[in-house]
Amino acid sequence: MPKLNATYINKLNKIKVLEYIRKEHSISRADIAKATRLSSPTVTRIVESLINNEKLVIDLGVGSSDVGRPPNLVSFASKDRFIIGVDIGRTNISAAIADLDAKIIHETKQPTGAEEGYEGVIARVARMIEELVVLSEVNRNNIMGVGLAVGGLIDNKREIIEFSPDFQWRNVDPAKKLSEAVGLPVMIDNVTRVAAIGELHYGIGEKYRNFICVNIGYGIGAGIIIDGKPFYGSHGVSGEFGHIKVSKDNDSLCNCGNRGCLEAVASGYGIAMTMRKLLREGATSRVLTVNQSDWENITAERVIEAAKQGDPLSLEVIHDAMEYLAIGIVNLITLFDPEAIILSGRVALAGDLIVGPIKAAVKSRSINVNRKDIHVGVATYGSRAALMGSIALILNEVLNLQLISRN
Repeated sequence: MPKLNATYINKLNKIKVLEYIRKEHSISRADIAKATRLSSPTVTRIVESLINNEKLVIDLGVGSSDVGRPPNLVSFASKDRFIIGVDIGRTNISAAIADLDAKIIHETKQPTGAEEGYEGVIARVARMIEELVVLSEVNRNNIMGVGLAVGGLIDNKREIIEFSPDFQWRNVDPAKKLSEAVGLPVMIDNVTRVAAIGELHYGIGEKYRNFICVNIGYGIGAGIIIDGKPFYGSHGVSGEFGHIKVSKDNDSLCNCGNRGCLEAVASGYGIAMTMRKLLREGATSRVLTVNQSDWENITAERVIEAAKQGDPLSLEVIHDAMEYLAIGIVNLITLFDPEAIILSGRVALAGDLIVGPIKAAVKSRSINVNRKDIHVGVATYGSRAALMGSIALILNEVLNLQLISRN
């Protein structure tokens, strides 16, 4: 067998063994061989490498046994290595340091300070990371890397933000800049795909291997998981779900510059813009209870709150937005045939006002009877989905045995 093929197969076997060890609290080499159907010598060689080279497995010593010779047990080294996750949101930055089981050791949150510009935001993130290292008292050498979640169009191959509508950043490389500032490897990805990776490793991933996370926040995006792996596309920028065209009649302008995009009519941005437009045209709504001319400060959160209180115009705006969103999600289901749709983002967390219509649409509009039972739910970690995902971004690299040496 060619050396390249042998090397590749060895890596696949090592990934399989590591994944199985991670799922078990403690396990013997013999049980690993039985579960993975690999030979005992192969398992022994792989486990020794994971202990001595990658340092992702620890030897627990001799376990107990009712019959026969007691086995030597091994375990995933989740408590000995650490990850820092950062979610750069439009309003706030959340950051945390955790072990490989996603147990948070220390967490911090600060206003984003977007008005300070790109340099200011990255400097703030660097300070927050240093604060986490100091307060957690973790040895910096045991930190495997920093995962960074940011909204926008991110070229996964080059790890640059081509455009972030939240901050109006274009062609910037925060991973490299941040790595230089804190002296740690940094990986960056789109916030929605990051949330999907979080679900894969710390959420519904144990139950479903094919699912799509739909982020409904200021913008809209989709994180696609196929056979337990994130789907990036040929250029690493898949999942720009918010920019599919859902209306030729609606002239709402999207942040991308086009009209009729799903994001322009169904995101937090779209909901707020629609309400402002209707009020400027003379409609009345409970969202203006304080100042009847305060149109420009209306947010999706205010519209949702007014809708929950029974405000007719707000209910209409939310209903129309969810109709568009449901059309888009049903199209995703038709294209990808996932086992589950997971909703995240501030708008999605508004409860049944948002989730209910989507569930109903999936059930009534799916063309295949088997798809009517598709699971539709809210992200496991709710408002912290992106933060947990940013931690999982590094874990995903670790479990796939990629050297985290970027930047």
